[in-house]
Amino acid sequence: MDARVAVGTSLAEIARAEGCSEAFLRTRAKLAFLSPKIQTAILDGTQPPDCTLTKLVRLPLLLDWQAQERALGV
Repeated sequence: MDARVAVGTSLAEIARAEGCSEAFLRTRAKLAFLSPKIQTAILDGTQPPDCTLTKLVRLPLLLDWQAQERALGV
């Protein structure tokens, strides 16, 4: 874990330090909650063709892994 997160640094401060927007960090952070099955498919290159980064960051965050897999067709 990044030390800035451990000490409670705000998202705005991290974004400023990294030279990106809060929105960028927020959308990318939710990728950490993808189901292991989806992560494996992406790493293996076997994800459906329409399972793109654009689609992943635009989908609402589903914490239910099976619901994620259904939504993405994995």
